[in-house]
Amino acid sequence: MKTTKTRAAICIVTLVLTVIGSAAGQNRSNWGISVGSVSNKFTGDDPSSLSEYRFSIYTSYQVGALYEYAISSDVYLTSTPSYKQTGGTLWRENDAFDPNDEDSEKLIKTAKLKLHYLSIPVYFKVISDNTKWQYSVGLVYEYLIHHHGKNIQTQQDIQLSNYIHNYNLSASVSLGYRFHIKQQHFTIDLIYAQGLVNITQDLSQNNNNELPRLKTTSAETRFTWLLPHKNLQP
Repeated sequence: MKTTKTRAAICIVTLVLTVIGSAAGQNRSNWGISVGSVSNKFTGDDPSSLSEYRFSIYTSYQVGALYEYAISSDVYLTSTPSYKQTGGTLWRENDAFDPNDEDSEKLIKTAKLKLHYLSIPVYFKVISDNTKWQYSVGLVYEYLIHHHGKNIQTQQDIQLSNYIHNYNLSASVSLGYRFHIKQQHFTIDLIYAQGLVNITQDLSQNNNNELPRLKTTSAETRFTWLLPHKNLQP
């Protein structure tokens, strides 16, 4: 299974590089570098256990590059490969909660996760008539390159490789503003991404019940410095 997923990732990267090479030869491409923030929250999709868990918001950063290919004067096929951190803290209902005890906590922290991804979004971007706004929709494939988990109750590390898939797939929409300072061109984007698959493996493999089934939801900002070809000024 992992071999198949690795091959799929290689195919995606190869396809992107092939399109880049073709577009560069036709002078129909823009490049850029980007930085931004990622505010992530895990969500549960198992109705039987959803009410038992709460998930905190985790904010981190992303850095990467941008490549876009002009399909027409106002439509681009775009990719923004980046390094991205996500994570969060899981809270669970306290089975020993006593409403008559002021010191008793209804929710207790159970686990803390940090996931490091190589993110490869591919989406279509449409530029407004006045060239000030841009709208995008697409898919984001993320490959897990590093992870760290801790059981807060026992203070022991969680072997996340036993629970977490090495990939994630999300749908993404964004709204961006385009501007320039002198001869330099920039964009600022607000992005919403919703996970389409569970990042945790089958619960039957989770013998210690440390992690529920999880999907990712994120709100992101991205600031990009565009390096457009001279025939494709934004």
